[in-house]
Amino acid sequence: MFVALTRPQMFAGVTYPFFVINVIIAVELFLIVRLWWVLLVAVG
Repeated sequence: MFVALTRPQMFAGVTYPFFVINVIIAVELFLIVRLWWVLLVAVG
């Protein structure tokens, strides 16, 4: 149980802060350029 508590929180195979930052950047870029492929680039 100690090992599980000391590991970083993960979401979709990456750390949670990286996932949140990636989503924020992708949404901001989408709102600026209004192109759907920006969201696909963020996923891939």
